[in-house]
Amino acid sequence: MLSWAEAGWVSASVDYRLQSSEAAGAQPIAAAQAVEDVGDALRWLIDSASEYGVDTIRIVAMGGSAGGFTVLSPWLGPAPTEVEVERFPPIAAVVSNRAVSAAPRPKQRAP
Repeated sequence: MLSWAEAGWVSASVDYRLQSSEAAGAQPIAAAQAVEDVGDALRWLIDSASEYGVDTIRIVAMGGSAGGFTVLSPWLGPAPTEVEVERFPPIAAVVSNRAVSAAPRPKQRAP
């Protein structure tokens, strides 16, 4: 992220709740709770934008693997409710690197 900062980008790294199989007495963590954590971080970033020089109309969220699925999830599906828009406001883009997809692979076309 340092090279992004040197290029004038503002970046933030977000942690979200994970289930630890080793934690004694750990409560199960639903995927929805991880998605909520992403929404909370996004709301904080927007609310703190002036302090950190963030242009709120140019926010891009990205993640890889499970993080890609987690960051993409709020913007999938039907039109959001007012509560969902408040929690997951519109952003410029979402980049999901290798997120799990249930979509079938497209058939190859003959040349």
